[in-house]
Amino acid sequence: MRLPTRFTWTGCSDQRGGYGSFKQCREQRLKTVQASADEETAQADRPDDGDLLIEEEMRNRRRKKKSKLNVVAPQVQQAYGGEPPTVAASLEGSYLTVLGVAFLIIMLEGVFIAVSGFLPESADQFAQDVVYPAFSPTVGVFLALSTLYGIWKSRQ
Repeated sequence: MRLPTRFTWTGCSDQRGGYGSFKQCREQRLKTVQASADEETAQADRPDDGDLLIEEEMRNRRRKKKSKLNVVAPQVQQAYGGEPPTVAASLEGSYLTVLGVAFLIIMLEGVFIAVSGFLPESADQFAQDVVYPAFSPTVGVFLALSTLYGIWKSRQ
């Protein structure tokens, strides 16, 4: 395969090989690229007419109006605080509070049992004698209460 002896560089005049002509052509090409980049940067700093139109349209755009549909339902009124909660809603809130407290007690008992080996001998003895035997019944009560709540909610 024979290599051509004559190279033509884009943006350069027709020149024959050699490092000097390559270097001149490269410098000329770099100047052209830099000039076009400076021109693009200057144009990017100025807003286009299209950008101005879009910005103006966005400023003039009206916000959508909310529908004036009035829903009359006891559940909606209770949720937004329009009416006081019913007795059933109050009892449900209290029941959930009891479940939350039971969950926290279980978590604290479990952490205390887990770290009791690193505590002094008296705390370790208290964990073994009192907390450990009470842990399983506490979990059983929590599971029973949460199951009852699940059944009650599923039947509503």
